[in-house]
Amino acid sequence: MQIWNIPTTHHILRVFPLVTALAIVLAGAQLVFRDEPDHDMRQGDAMFGAGRYYAAWQIYRSLASQHPSAQSMARLGMIQAVRGEHAAASRSFGSALRMGVAGRDYTLVRLYQGSSALAQGYYDDAIRSWRLIDDHADMAPYARVLEAEALLRGRNYAAAEQAFDGLRQARLPQEWRWAVQLRLATLRASDSAGEASALLGGIGGIAPALPDPLMVAPLLPKPSPAPDLLAAAIQGQPDERAMQLGQAYLSAGMAELALAQFDAVPSDSPLAVRAQSYAAYTRLRTGDAAGGIGALNALVRSHPNDTQLRAMLALASLETGDTKHAEVQVKVLRQIAPNSPNTYLAWAQWYAAQSEYIEASSSYQKALAAAPPDQRGTYLTETVRFHLTTTVRICENGRPAAQEAALLVDSSAAWAALAQAQIACGNFAEAERAASTAQQRDPRSAEASFYLGKALALRGQRGPAREALVAAADLAPDSDWRAKAEAQLSILGL
Repeated sequence: MQIWNIPTTHHILRVFPLVTALAIVLAGAQLVFRDEPDHDMRQGDAMFGAGRYYAAWQIYRSLASQHPSAQSMARLGMIQAVRGEHAAASRSFGSALRMGVAGRDYTLVRLYQGSSALAQGYYDDAIRSWRLIDDHADMAPYARVLEAEALLRGRNYAAAEQAFDGLRQARLPQEWRWAVQLRLATLRASDSAGEASALLGGIGGIAPALPDPLMVAPLLPKPSPAPDLLAAAIQGQPDERAMQLGQAYLSAGMAELALAQFDAVPSDSPLAVRAQSYAAYTRLRTGDAAGGIGALNALVRSHPNDTQLRAMLALASLETGDTKHAEVQVKVLRQIAPNSPNTYLAWAQWYAAQSEYIEASSSYQKALAAAPPDQRGTYLTETVRFHLTTTVRICENGRPAAQEAALLVDSSAAWAALAQAQIACGNFAEAERAASTAQQRDPRSAEASFYLGKALALRGQRGPAREALVAAADLAPDSDWRAKAEAQLSILGL
């Protein structure tokens, strides 16, 4: 007969503390491991909302790899869209949708999916994506603004104006309401300067709160044209207003609106030739090479001794591949104005196009010597650009030009160019100082942060270098500066 060993109460009480402690440890470990993805997601969202896109990208990428879910794939797609990695973003959004992404995360997917399509010029696809968002969803007003923006980018200006007008009282945060008013002012400036001025005057009322404003911050339409440029344009006299509005529209990529303004300048106006040259340039920028060159040819025939027009024609001919026509123009320039800075500049660009860089460098120096004081900054900028691009005589001629340009122009771009030149010449301490000044002039400049990081790295200051390079990537995530910054981080093992 088998006798079972029945544990006594004493044995049970003696073992119970050990079992309980083990259960608590296991439960705690289970809780920690179960919460880890949620903690990382919150951290990634905090980085994303703070504009620290490089850190968010690292976190979301790790989450999607180690803990794939509808939410992690949605976040990965969002950061990929912000970085301009549209094919990868499309795949990530597809995975999130197949996994059943829902609620607010679904809305974010559709918002960023549409934004990615818009960035690639697929206006109809973008609008279709945003219209999949329920009108009653709490983030639907963002989608309606982006739909209006797509109409604007697609050059459907009348429909865009109507759409933005309908959003003036929409439930939007203040910065989004300001974007709506700026767009509406831009579209109405040519017909109603008074209304445009009033729209630029400010935003009335109190903006209601909307959820997740930081998670959609990268989607906020950029203020283009610049509000101060638009405000200055609408204050001028009719001819001046048309000219300045055309330039403002051109700066914002609104070519048709720009052309309408340039064409509105009367032929007997003192600004007529300038307006016609801008119109020709606008046609060239929009791919109408025949129209642009034809307009410049007509202007040169009407004003054969205008060196600036002939230089423009020479450069335009070079850009369109008509080197023979360009050569004719630079030779005529040499005959009619042998010592003009426009002549030297045209020859410099001609030589550069033929890869005759030594001759080009000499011509740039002659252009600088002949430049009038009030235009010297422009010629310095062109000279510096040539030397930085080709690296020909960069320390002999390029760096001194960059130093003078930085002091004369005193812009962030000019100081960043000096930093680049100093790095090329091995002057890393001077490069750091120039890049720091560039950053002071414009704290939002990714270029300044990049060259500061590069200079610091070359001086062996790895921690500050990493901070500056990551800042460059964060400031312009969808740009070459982000790619350059990440390449530097990889090379340096940072």
